[in-house]
Amino acid sequence: MGINPLYTQNVLKAYSQQQSVRSRMAKVKNSPVIPRDQIEISGESKNKYLANKISQEIVSNLTQNPTRNPLAQEILKKLGQEFGTPIDVVPDPGQELAFNILPEKTGEPSRDLSPAENDLLKKKIFDIAQTIVYGYLSRGGI
Repeated sequence: MGINPLYTQNVLKAYSQQQSVRSRMAKVKNSPVIPRDQIEISGESKNKYLANKISQEIVSNLTQNPTRNPLAQEILKKLGQEFGTPIDVVPDPGQELAFNILPEKTGEPSRDLSPAENDLLKKKIFDIAQTIVYGYLSRGGI
């Protein structure tokens, strides 16, 4: 009984493929392992990074969520104190921050801010949020 040359060819092909895989694996095993550099970040830098990320999340959440958590209420209260009148964030179709001034007396309408005042408050609310969150993180609060 004879062996078909096709079978012999397939056996030799499979053998050569296994040999090439083995030789590549041997090279990988014998190559020197380069240790990765370790980076250590100070606690203060970690807190600043976290404060930045959390502040971004809080500010973006203000435009999407009508209910205010205590931290968001504190940020809006501080923003109103710095601006001199109570302020709230209103939903904006472009998902941007838009502010309006809350009425001081019941029955009065709220009024929108000018674009310049709105831009100023966008910067200010992020700074306030970052300061408050960083304070919480420094004390181990969040």
